[in-house]
Amino acid sequence: MIPPKDIGSAVAEGYRAMGPLEASMLARAAAIRNRLRGPDPTPKRRQVAPLQLPKPPAIVEPVLHAPRLATSKGRALVVEVAKANGIGWRELVGEGRSQRLVIPRNEVAFRLVTEFGMSYAKAGRVLGGRDHTTILYGCRNHAKTSPEAAEVWRKHVECETEQRSHKRDIARRLHEQGVPVGQIASRLHVMPGAVKRWIA
Repeated sequence: MIPPKDIGSAVAEGYRAMGPLEASMLARAAAIRNRLRGPDPTPKRRQVAPLQLPKPPAIVEPVLHAPRLATSKGRALVVEVAKANGIGWRELVGEGRSQRLVIPRNEVAFRLVTEFGMSYAKAGRVLGGRDHTTILYGCRNHAKTSPEAAEVWRKHVECETEQRSHKRDIARRLHEQGVPVGQIASRLHVMPGAVKRWIA
């Protein structure tokens, strides 16, 4: 047995005594051993540059939900009624259903329809994208709050009925002349379905 201190010299002596085949095999075994016993197999962490996030967009003061359709008069009325009732206009056109919001909202709907002559659909867009049936319901409820409002509503409904009757007569005459339904609806500013009902 070779003493430990002579192992190195014995290996060196053995390398010299070996042929080229044995030397290459021994070198290959040493390479495999070094690879297996080599540095820690856990991958080194790469240095990554800090992530550059884009700056958030600036907060823009919101306007009423449909600014192209919410006329300046409509916006002014919303703000006026909101201030008179001590609430913010965003609350007024928002989703809240408490009495302190519903009553002024009905007033705005009523005035948009009766004073400004807006359609129910357009008044709904001014009031935060509400459906035309919601506006009609609000107008009817506001008309019950005072005799004056009831009278204004009665006259408005009479006028609407007259206009509808007049449009129906025009639609029938145009249809008899052979004008297509789409053109009739466009001229009278109504939906084609209404024209079809009138000429049926």
